[in-house]
This record gives sequence, structure tokens and C-alpha cells, in this order.
Amino acid sequence: SLLGPETPIQAPPGRPAAEPAAIFAADDSAPQDTVTLLAALRRRPSRDLEPSAAWLQRVAHHLVRPDAANLLVALLRDLGLLQGPPLRPQAREVPAFLALPRAEVSRKLLRAWTDSTLWNDLAHVPGLDAAGKPWPNDPLVSRQMILGWLSDVPRGTWWDLKAFAAQIREQHPGFQRPGGDFDAWYLRDSSTGQFLRGFEGWEAIEGRLLRLVITGPLHWLGAIDLGAGTHEDPPTAFRTNPLFVQLTNGAPAAEGGGSHHAASVQPDGRIVVPPDADPAHRYQIARWAAWEPREMDGYVYVITPRALEAAGKQGLRAG
Repeated sequence: SLLGPETPIQAPPGRPAAEPAAIFAADDSAPQDTVTLLAALRRRPSRDLEPSAAWLQRVAHHLVRPDAANLLVALLRDLGLLQGPPLRPQAREVPAFLALPRAEVSRKLLRAWTDSTLWNDLAHVPGLDAAGKPWPNDPLVSRQMILGWLSDVPRGTWWDLKAFAAQIREQHPGFQRPGGDFDAWYLRDSSTGQFLRGFEGWEAIEGRLLRLVITGPLHWLGAIDLGAGTHEDPPTAFRTNPLFVQLTNGAPAAEGGGSHHAASVQPDGRIVVPPDADPAHRYQIARWAAWEPREMDGYVYVITPRALEAAGKQGLRAG
């Protein structure tokens, strides 16, 4: 448990929100995208431990949520599934991971994020720049603080995002600043180049961080639903879900049941792999077949002479 058995329940920061008109359910695509990223790095390892924008751009059309790709790569490194440089999958570790129930994969990724020192949430806040210096924060400390406050929010209750941040600013403004020193960090607004010094920079740094953690990793990894006035508006409310509860109380993941749907080979040489296909099968197909952009009914690969040659070089049989 993140809180520990003796931790008293605190009054949650902020206040409840009205039922939002537009609801963005917690994303459940992370397990799918990890298979895609593992296969892509198996085919074409990244020269850097953090894949370049050019490398990611080539993979983006095959991902459900491209904006979470950097996070997933960091978590796969944390889990020991990727090592480098060059960054590539570890052959001994991948089969067991691909055989896990989808619910367990989601839980593993979420837990890897909570414990990650490779992934620094502050370094990925849009509009923030460390001015060429190392990021000054401890990502683990601030993440655990935020998760503690979120675990106090009533389960399944819509909660006002702005009020949540406002009360943390009022009661715990220096939660990621050693000694509460708001002049020690040299971070700047990347759009203006202006340095963000003093307490007046709180909204641009801590405020953005709180919003990112909730609307970014916790939503991307399936633990928080978001709500807004319309589907075009930025989120104004959030609610925790059962996966978040499993994370904070240490409960085991729900059993992942159901059978996998098989891939189908079309007369034109296209292989269509449903989203719920066996991850190990899709990984094997993606290792050699040519990739087409992802479609609504699944992932599309093409059998070509070059693909068959690549399969042979990897010791893979057409069967």
C-alpha cells in the first residue's frame, strides 16, 4: 500500500464536481502500445535510450496513443524489458510479459510508473524548460505526494481539478521543493524564455505538474477518468477508478479472462490482427511483416517478398 495501514484518512483537497457532460474514460490502450513498441524496437533498435522524435514519428501511426510513447518506453526499461544502447527488447524477458493477462500488464505498467526514477513527470510538463541544466526535482517524492492526496479523494466521485490544485497550493505549496525554497530552481517558460522564480511561478510549475500527472500518466495508464464541458474542452474534473484503488491499496489485479481473436490473412497478402489478439502472436507477426497504419478493426501487416526474407533471417517459419 502507498499509504500504509496506519495512515489516517485525510480530508481530500478540493471539492466534488458536477457530472461532466463529456467523459473521457481512462485509457486502456497501454498494453497494446507496449506490444507495438517492443516489436518496433526489435525491428529497428533506437540508438538512444530515449528514442528520438524521428524514430517515434515512424511508429506513431501504429500507436493508439502516440503521446504516451516516451512514457511507455521508460516503463519498459524500468521493467527490464528494454536495455541499451542501442535500445532493444530483452529476448529472455519479453515472452513472459506478453503472456500476462491484459489486466496484469496494466497494473505492472502503473506500478512501474509510481516507482520510476527514469521518468520525470516535471521534465515532460508542456511549456517548461530546464535551461540546459539537470532537472532539479526528485520525481519519486513529488509523485508519491500527489498519489497520497489523490487516494484521499472519494472513490468514483467526480472531483474538481482546479479546486484540487488550488487547495494544494494553499496548504502544501512546497511539496516538491526542499525547504520550500522557491528561488533555488532555474526553470523557464519555453514559449517566452522567461525564468520562473519565486512563489508567483507556482502555477506554471507545480500547477502544471499536478494537471499533467492526472491528465497524463494516470489517465494514459488506465487509472483515472476525465470529464469536461464538451469533447473539445480541456478536462475540468476527474475520478479515480478500480485500477487506481488496486494501486493504492495493494489489492491484486482482476483476473483477465476471455479468449483471443485470431489474425486473418487476406487474399491480397494483408494480415489483419484484432486489438484483442494474442499479444505474442502479434509481436511475432510484427517482427517480420511490413507495417501498414493501424485501422479501426486492428493492426495491418503485409506479406511481401522482403518480409518473407526477413522472417527467414530471424528463423521464423511462415506457419
